[in-house]
Amino acid sequence: MFPIFKQHLNKEGLLLFTSGEVEENDSEQNPYHHSLVPDRYRTLLVSHDFEILAHKVDQSYRSNSAIWVAEYKANL
Repeated sequence: MFPIFKQHLNKEGLLLFTSGEVEENDSEQNPYHHSLVPDRYRTLLVSHDFEILAHKVDQSYRSNSAIWVAEYKANL
């Protein structure tokens, strides 16, 4: 998915997305939901030329979500 994001962003474009905080694949309940562990997202972002600006975990009761903001640092 990160190569596709790169194709759609200009240099210094912002990527905002949500994720879970644990790896999960709930394909029986929702075939469109899959989440990786945060370290895997960090690795993918950096390896695809994104700088992580924010990673905020929802601390509310029983929440398992996070918000990410990353900036595309294209080498033009």
